[in-house]
Amino acid sequence: ANYVFYQVLKHKDQNRDEAINTYKYESYDKTEFSLLNPPQKFLNWWVFKPFRFAFKNTDTTDEGNVFIPGVLSEQVCDVYYRKHPQSIKKFVKASVITGVDNESVGNMANYHFAVVNPYDNLIVLAQTSFVSPFANTAIVNYFYFLTDTAKIDGRVSYKLHFVGKVKEDLGLKGYAWIDSATWAIRSIIFRPNEKANFNFINDYTIKQDYTILKDKYWLMNREEMTTVGSLFKKKNKMAILVSKTHSRRNFEIDSLLPDSIFKGPEDRILDDSA
Repeated sequence: ANYVFYQVLKHKDQNRDEAINTYKYESYDKTEFSLLNPPQKFLNWWVFKPFRFAFKNTDTTDEGNVFIPGVLSEQVCDVYYRKHPQSIKKFVKASVITGVDNESVGNMANYHFAVVNPYDNLIVLAQTSFVSPFANTAIVNYFYFLTDTAKIDGRVSYKLHFVGKVKEDLGLKGYAWIDSATWAIRSIIFRPNEKANFNFINDYTIKQDYTILKDKYWLMNREEMTTVGSLFKKKNKMAILVSKTHSRRNFEIDSLLPDSIFKGPEDRILDDSA
């Protein structure tokens, strides 16, 4: 297991997005804010009388918890990157928020959770920093276990579990599938240790999948994030459920990108994006 870990460290610079000369893709982001486990007494409150129809539209999480979908934010973008000189540009092609007319709540829904890079030394979740399981010094903070070997899409891959050595520390737990030919992360899922002091966050789970291009470059094509923020000190009480899906498609690698694309601010909203 430690051998696989060190091989990932040895090759991670060449497996980062930044190692590619140029790339572009289309991204789709969907972020949803919902109420988790709302008590009937709360739903009967007179303030919510105009929204009673929405309370009938309940759903259930994989763990069996009931939630009421609320604010939904969606955005479609074209993203361009070049290595020399290093620059990234995002063009927002379409953006919509549904479920609320309140401007301040709408701004909250329009907040974009940063995409996590497991190759970084630190991973920031809800303004809290965690040592990444693939940080340069992570062997000090984590135990590693090689739990499976399998052929995925015709490529031999290793399943590497990791868990923080001290459960109370700000460590993560989960596993990654590692490609044996390139030592790149092809998928990863993780969450904070159960006993980590994480304020009022009850859960923060991230799952990422990567795709290989030109039999050489690995780029993330999907990220799913789920976080539960407790509104009270006791768990299993009413909470805010935030789920985010970030997907990428239509990749183009090492194509010639004109300098004009990278002029102006990093994020640009097109006139007909609303």
